[in-house]
Amino acid sequence: MDNKPLAGRKLRVSAEVNGRNCHASETETDATGRAYLRFPLPADLASTDGLLNVQLEHEGRQEAISRAIPIVLNRIDLQFFPEGGDFAAGLPSRVAFKALNEFGKPADVQGEVLELVLEERRNGTYEENATGQYQPSKPSLHLTPV
Repeated sequence: MDNKPLAGRKLRVSAEVNGRNCHASETETDATGRAYLRFPLPADLASTDGLLNVQLEHEGRQEAISRAIPIVLNRIDLQFFPEGGDFAAGLPSRVAFKALNEFGKPADVQGEVLELVLEERRNGTYEENATGQYQPSKPSLHLTPV
């Protein structure tokens, strides 16, 4: 190889999940030698065992590469840690988080904080302090995945 991009090359792509073939297609590399692959995973996904195979022909020889597909089964342990250890009633607070997969390993997560509800219920009413912030005794954070 002369260390140049393999532009305009046909690729055969296949993917397996838990030993079962779930995708097969052909595509082509762009001018920079890259190809972006997208395909759906099975709807009944129950295994993190995924394998991606890519084959191409180069100088008359068949070349192949296989890589694990990083699969997370939405069994994320999402933990929140208020700065200082506790929420302070009536004070703004920063919150750190940690996301772990089903094996206790770090997981990539993406989401958006849609609503932060810091409230204290007394006799079925909401009481605000003078600054207009709720004084929480048990704050809750509602997240909806993107």
